[in-house]
Amino acid sequence: MKQRALHLAYAAVVVHVRAHQLLGTEAAQGLSLTNREREVLSLSALGMTTREVGSALGISVSGVNFHIANAARKLGAHNRTHATSLAIDAGLIAV
Repeated sequence: MKQRALHLAYAAVVVHVRAHQLLGTEAAQGLSLTNREREVLSLSALGMTTREVGSALGISVSGVNFHIANAARKLGAHNRTHATSLAIDAGLIAV
């Protein structure tokens, strides 16, 4: 009986994780990031600081933060790193 319960618990975890992956991907596919949002996240993914991203794109630090915040909001991310990770996973940016 205990082994059966363990198998069921394992199956539930596997199904939950896979459903989360699929739903997250489908939700992200319907998203549209602007070119600038994708540029900012792509450079962030390369490890650039906010100041370095701004310098590379010719925009201010507050401009970089603005685009990151918009992208994070659209992706449902909690911060810059989370937004970058979600964008990569969804195929919205490449590294």
